[in-house]
Amino acid sequence: MKAMDSYEKQHKRGKLHIEERIGLLFDKRSFRALEGDRGKECGSVVTGYGTVKGRRVYMYAHNAAVQGGTVGLQEGKQIRKLVEEAVRHGRPVVGIQDSGGARIQEGVLALAGYGEVLKAHAMAAGAVPQIMIITGVCAGGAAYAPGLADFTFMAEDIGYMFVTGPDVVGSHVLWKIPGVPGSIRSFPERRMFAVKMKKNVLRKQKGSFLTWQTQQEADGHGKGQERHIPAMAFRDA
Repeated sequence: MKAMDSYEKQHKRGKLHIEERIGLLFDKRSFRALEGDRGKECGSVVTGYGTVKGRRVYMYAHNAAVQGGTVGLQEGKQIRKLVEEAVRHGRPVVGIQDSGGARIQEGVLALAGYGEVLKAHAMAAGAVPQIMIITGVCAGGAAYAPGLADFTFMAEDIGYMFVTGPDVVGSHVLWKIPGVPGSIRSFPERRMFAVKMKKNVLRKQKGSFLTWQTQQEADGHGKGQERHIPAMAFRDA
């Protein structure tokens, strides 16, 4: 019953379940999970190989139905192992991307997991063809893999790729993003914001200093004078 619910949720979003995607990619009954029988359980990442028109191809696929298809340290090592296996046999790698990126619950370990993935892709560049298929959200760390691939295909209407979403960007950057509320709209607004932030940091922190120009000098109004701001401010801001 749980498996059926998983299928229905993906179909309501206009997507195929990971097992359906694997079935469409490979020749009938040719797919073999690289991690023993783990592919039957369909974790957040499935790795394996099969034949496409009789030729062996290695594949990893994110399963959005399990933890949003996110990657932790274990999944990162799993993908790295698959890519290394493909390079060893001189076979193409296909990545089916439908992932929210790094699994934030694991903290820095999830980033280490993506380090494993990206290193493997970089080492495979020029050795074997690497093909990425974006069939859903490809966010955060997942967005770097298509950038290292030889070919990238994106499903119409349901495929999205970004490092950070517009809502998050709009709440942090100092310029206006069309359609995103909360981002600062004009240059004078962001200028005042930056000056205010620097003054607050200057009052709160002591230590080593970096020299910076006053806003009047930067604008060309008056000679201006040198002022100082703690070096730590740039790391904290």
